[in-house]
Amino acid sequence: MAQTSKAESWRDAPIVVYTDAIFFHKSQIRVGSRFLHLGRRAPRTTWIVQRVWTFTSEKYGRVRQYVANVRTLNDILELRCEETGEERTIRFQYCSYSSIWRLQD
Repeated sequence: MAQTSKAESWRDAPIVVYTDAIFFHKSQIRVGSRFLHLGRRAPRTTWIVQRVWTFTSEKYGRVRQYVANVRTLNDILELRCEETGEERTIRFQYCSYSSIWRLQD
């Protein structure tokens, strides 16, 4: 019977990202994701991700391109409020670290 080392058993272990509604991961955010806003302006409103923009370095500088999922912390989210129709543009980094944005299921 062949015996495996600890290094081999750790290598085969599945990678799991533990998150909750407050501290969410970039893999959870895509076009259509919904947030609950708990800030002072427009509290308890629902916001939907309309677009996600990412930046890539090209030959002639940085280029902004539309993507369906968040790729980096510096990606930009365009959000629309369901109740008021207001639109906001925020960075994913701010959204993920600020406790006023909660991810809805």
